[in-house]
Amino acid sequence: MERFSVAELIPVHQTAIGPVILISGVGLLLLTMTNRSGRAIDRVRLLDA
Repeated sequence: MERFSVAELIPVHQTAIGPVILISGVGLLLLTMTNRSGRAIDRVRLLDA
């Protein structure tokens, strides 16, 4: 069994974890935008009534 040094494993981890962090960040951004627009729509509905 080969042993890998930490310097060899770091790029592999960055390549594997990078897309997960990016997708998570985009998801949180979309969630925030959805919540804010939902609050604005609720206020408009309240003022309309």
